Amino acid sequence: MKFWYSIEGFCPPWVEDGRTSMSQWGFSIRLCPHFVHRCLQIKMPEGCRFQELAEKKLDLIWDVPLFNNHPLRFYNETVLLTNITVPGNACGLDMDWNHLHAVEFKAPEEFHQYQVVSMNPHNVDCRQQQYSLLVCFMVWAHFVRGLLGEDWF
Repeated sequence: MKFWYSIEGFCPPWVEDGRTSMSQWGFSIRLCPHFVHRCLQIKMPEGCRFQELAEKKLDLIWDVPLFNNHPLRFYNETVLLTNITVPGNACGLDMDWNHLHAVEFKAPEEFHQYQVVSMNPHNVDCRQQQYSLLVCFMVWAHFVRGLLGEDWF
């Protein structure tokens, strides 16, 4: 099996007084450049219900109706996830565009051994937001894994 993502910093913040402050719940995701390159080559399937699945998973986490926007954004109608947004004060994970463009315009044999494409957090203020972001990422990861097939991994 090939490495295709790692999750860094997904743990509760350490606090001595029992309280956390804003943005302490963030974590990053590092994607393999070969995986990103392959996702850029796959168009989003017609009639894909991926957004609907992610929204249903979020409904299980949140007790309030979600905002009207879809929680997931993709790159140029491909299956490459570039942004996850969940309820809160502009809470989400965003792809680092510099990392993406370093992969998008290169052939796979040009990738550096330690090169990654990062998704970085912003305004992750609570456990519920942290968990929501992870759930959305994992739903997408399993979806794409099914599209690529076992041979790729």
